[in-house]
Amino acid sequence: GVFSPVERAVVSYVDGGVVNDLPVDIARQIGADYVIAISGEGIGRIGSDHGDLYLKPSERLPGLFNFRPEAIANMIALGRRDAQIALKRAHFSPFHR
Repeated sequence: GVFSPVERAVVSYVDGGVVNDLPVDIARQIGADYVIAISGEGIGRIGSDHGDLYLKPSERLPGLFNFRPEAIANMIALGRRDAQIALKRAHFSPFHR
C-alpha cells in the first residue's frame, strides 16, 4: 500500500480505500436516496454498484500524491469540467429507481 498501517492499542488501521474504494453500498445502506460516486482512480476494490451518477476522470490524473499547486489546479479543473458534462446528462427524480 501507499500508507503504512497505524497501530492504536491492539488494532491496525489502514486507508479505507484499500478495502472499498467506492463505498456506494454503504451510502445506500445508511439511506442515501441518490448516490453521486466520484472515482479517484485508487487501488482498492470497486463494487458493481457505481451509484446513480458515476464520475470518473476523463484523463489520466497526474498523480494523486503530486501536491504542487499547478498539479492540484489542473486536477480541480479536470474534475469541474467532467462534473459539468456529467450533470448535464443527469436526470434525478423520485421515480429514478
